[in-house]
Formats: sequence, structure tokens, C-alpha cells
Amino acid sequence: MSTPRELGRREFMAATAAGALIPNTKSRPVSYLVIPADQLTWWMCDPAQRGLLDLPNIDRLRAEGTIFERCYSTSPLCKPARGTLRTGLFPHSNSSGPGLVQPADTVEFRLREAGLVTRYFGKWHQSPIPDPSGFVHASDRLHWDWFVGHESSHTQNVTFVHDDPTPVPTGPWDSGVMTKLAIRAMREDVAEERPFFVQLNYLPPHHPYAIYPKFLSVFSPAEATLRPNLGGDLVAARKTIAHYMNLVRGVDLQVGKLLTELDALGQDVVVVFTSDHGDMLSSHGMSFKRKPFEESVRVPLIVRGPGWSAERITYPVALVDLARTFAGIGQGVPLMDPRESVYLELEATSQPSNNWSGGAWRAVVMDDGWKLALGRNNARVMYDLQSDPYELVDLAGQGSPREDELLARMHEWAQATGDGFFG
Repeated sequence: MSTPRELGRREFMAATAAGALIPNTKSRPVSYLVIPADQLTWWMCDPAQRGLLDLPNIDRLRAEGTIFERCYSTSPLCKPARGTLRTGLFPHSNSSGPGLVQPADTVEFRLREAGLVTRYFGKWHQSPIPDPSGFVHASDRLHWDWFVGHESSHTQNVTFVHDDPTPVPTGPWDSGVMTKLAIRAMREDVAEERPFFVQLNYLPPHHPYAIYPKFLSVFSPAEATLRPNLGGDLVAARKTIAHYMNLVRGVDLQVGKLLTELDALGQDVVVVFTSDHGDMLSSHGMSFKRKPFEESVRVPLIVRGPGWSAERITYPVALVDLARTFAGIGQGVPLMDPRESVYLELEATSQPSNNWSGGAWRAVVMDDGWKLALGRNNARVMYDLQSDPYELVDLAGQGSPREDELLARMHEWAQATGDGFFG
């Protein structure tokens, strides 16, 4: 196990060693800082929804940037969602399914070709065949000039620095370590006049929920925000949601440090704050992700920086749209282009169940708020989100003409994107 002194040396290396990779340039493009917080459901970032949870730094992004009020995870599961963020492809269009075969046309490849230093920090979860140690091999992470991360551990204990397979401790708060590393890297790049693309991946608020430093223990179960569609064991739900609120507050504190640093650097940096998927948090009596319900599939998305005004976008967008917007690749639509629907999917997983978690499904969400989801096991739900935002009244199978319309739109999406789900 590495010592704290060794961690300090590695931090310095992580922030400075990429300096020789990209030559100085005076005509540099805009830099990017992309921040996916793992398993962060949309409503925890909405001041009207989150109750006692105070998030001044995320709220600052909301005040200064473009808020996409209805952003959806194209596939609400860590690995396929993260692949979509990088490629702009629906998981069914990736030849490896949820895993990403290298090399590939990715955001980091395109931006590196454009002259940006590419740096990655935190959870990876993209290797086709993960190393059991959590180390991410160079062949699985092409086109990143510098990489400080691990495959998919959520215990917040260790990470790995670039090509060194020696584990480096990051406990008790992995997010704090990753923030320090990212800040040092951005300072170095600004000093050397290098534009950068930094992806900073926070583990929280992904479960296990109770892993965080004592200074973040603010909310008690009695202060947990309970949604009207909550089900199951309410005592357990209160505990989980209180922990989750503490974790989200921890993410907000890190975002504050990043914004303070960007203020000091005075650079033109596009900041993208989002998540790979949400968390049911006992809504409908369910937990975690994989489901087509709003708490699982809807995520925050805020973009602040040059070319992005302070406004709210109410038409639906999806994570598949980000690669198209920032790198011109993939099957998505540029974020600022209105559209009448988004297409969502989940491939079959190794955890089959009868509550949408394990079986493959497809869904479409319309601009007017109607949503239809279909599973291979003949599961079907349909909601009018405008009149029923908590999805309490299932309208599927009641002869509504909207159901036929949504089903036809789903088939159109499948045909346009090469999805064989419907045969």
C-alpha cells in the first residue's frame, strides 16, 4: 500500500507530466471541464424538489448556465451510459454492447486531434475485459494524455496513476483527491497556454451510501426529502435518502472548489455538469437504476461557458446528444436543436427480475410529456408526465390513441438507429 508521501508525489506527477505531450499554441480553442456525478438523479439538483438540501455551487451553475430541465440517460446503467457519453452512440449501435471496443471515434479522440490536452480522473467502467485489480490498461483508454482512475470500485479507497499499476490510496473521500488533481492539472495547462479537456468523474452519490467523511454527515433520516411515489420500507428509505443527500452535498462542495479555481484562472472553459443515470431511492418501492421511471432515467444537465447563455430548455434531450454537440460525432442531436422525442434503452443484464431491472426494454419520451416503455417480457407502462409527474397512473393498455402514436415513434427510432429490438 502506498504511503501519503507517495500519494503527494503521484498527485504532482498527475498534474504535470502531460506537459510535454502537447506543444504550446497561441490560437487555442475553448477548454472543457465535464463533471459526471455517478448515479445522481435529476430531482436532487432541482431547488423546487430537493427539500432541505442546499447546493449553492450547483445552483450557481444553474443561474449562470443553460439548464436542460428534461435530460435523460440514454441507457440508465453505468457502463453503457458512460460509453454513450464518449461515443455519442446508442448502446445497441456499439459493436461490443455495453462495453467499448478500442479504438473508437470518441470525444477525447476528436478534441485531442483539435489540439486539446485530454485528462481523465475517477471512475472508468469502460474496459471490455476489466482487470480484477481495478487498474485500467493503456489499451482500454486510448486518446487520454493523462489518466488517473480505476475501473469501477465504489469503496473510495484506491486509484491508479496512468501506466503505474501500483494502487494509490484516495480515502476517505475520493472526490476530494480527484478535485485536487484536476485543479493542479488545469493550473498547469493554463500556465503553459494549453487548452484542455478534463473529465472529472465523481463516485458519489452512487451506493454504498454511507461511505463518506464525518464532516459531510449533515442530514438525518427525519430530514430526508420524501417523494409522493415512495414505496416499500419507509424507515429504510429515510436512512438511504438522508445518506444520499449528504453525498450530493459533498459533490456540491467539490463543484464549488472547481468554480473558485476557474474564477481565479480566468479562462474560457465550458463546464458540463451531469450524471450517467439516476437512482430510484425507493420511489415505486424500487432501488438503484435500470428502470424506465423518471427517478432512474432522468439526470441533471447544466452547461456553462462561452456560447452558453443563462436559460432553461424544456424540450427533452439525452446523453447521446453530448458527443454530437461537443465533438460532432455519434447518433445524437445537437443539444440546442429542439426535438419532439428522445429514445431510451436498456440491454438485458445478468440480474433478471420482474421489475424492469434485468430485462431489456425500450422507451420513448415525447416533447409534450407522454412516455411509453416496453419490455421483452410484455411489460408496458405509459404516463402523461405533465399531469402525472410522479408516474402514479399507468395509462398503458387502455385504448388511448397516444399509445399507438408513441409505439409508432418508438419503431421509427429503432429503424433510424439500427436497433433490432423489435425484430
